[in-house]
Amino acid sequence: MKKYLHWGMAIALCCSAILAPIFPNYQPALALTEEEIVEKLGLVPVFLLVDNDGNLIPLSLSLGDQPEESTESFLGIFISQTDAQDTLETLRSENPGIGESLFTLSMPMANAYQMIIEQSQVEEDTLPFAFVPQPEQLVLAAQLLAEQGENIEFGPLSVPLFHLSSPADDSYITIARGQNGREQIPLFFDGNEAQSFLEFIQQQAEAQPDAPPAPEMEISVLFLHQWLQAFETTDDESLALVELVPIPESQQFLIDVLQEQQQQQQLSAPIPDAIPPTSPESTPDVIQAPEQESSAPESVDEPVEDLVDEPVEDLVDEPVEDPAQDLLVPDPVDEPVGDSVE
Repeated sequence: MKKYLHWGMAIALCCSAILAPIFPNYQPALALTEEEIVEKLGLVPVFLLVDNDGNLIPLSLSLGDQPEESTESFLGIFISQTDAQDTLETLRSENPGIGESLFTLSMPMANAYQMIIEQSQVEEDTLPFAFVPQPEQLVLAAQLLAEQGENIEFGPLSVPLFHLSSPADDSYITIARGQNGREQIPLFFDGNEAQSFLEFIQQQAEAQPDAPPAPEMEISVLFLHQWLQAFETTDDESLALVELVPIPESQQFLIDVLQEQQQQQQLSAPIPDAIPPTSPESTPDVIQAPEQESSAPESVDEPVEDLVDEPVEDLVDEPVEDPAQDLLVPDPVDEPVGDSVE
């Protein structure tokens, strides 16, 4: 059953080592239903490159250090809007004749997940989808794995996710959040945010000397394809506690989408013929000033230009059936978006 999330709904719900298909043999989930997986992925925006006809633009990845060595083509799903835009600018500069016909397309990761599932069920030989990580997060993941002596194979198209774990038994650390103390296992797409979150928890524990001591914790890393495989095939109730935390620029992207949607809603609201009089009793004594908008996070400076090794006209050979339909207009949302991590 298809279930695509609009951005408004997503806000409210507040690759393998090289290029093998991400889900070569998709089976129904045991621990989580498809609807539950879609809900978890719905708050994470991803970005694709398309042309004016809605066809996804293939990218290429060199499998060696030399230009003459073999390359693989794939359909990129970018975690970072900045990385997607940098790649788009590279394509435009290398192909000035058709560069203006290319643009970025945003969608919830849940939609991209559905596209991957549908592709895995088609027998035709098609270009694989691949998530494109932020290069600096791959570097950070490699450093953590080396420091901890972990031997986890991953490639340039593996998206790292960072979580809190116990070094004693490598178990996940659950966090009680909110007034109701709902337990969560946060997975961070940004390793620096995971580190900041760990330091915040430690500071809170030190500020409450009468409280039970916090367990020893560290930052561990697994990869997106490992978590998705666990969601689908592992009968583990703790997976229901997993919450994905987007990178800071994506958190700001969701806020911007919400604000734009609210502005459009205000502009489209009908103007009343007459304004009813206001009684003195209903007039507030103080008018609260609006809160100052939070500053946008720093964008990623490092482009992913090394992903593009072929001219666009040689790459566009696998049209995808009208993905432009996933360019979603946000639904109205009544509540503002807070930080993903309290």
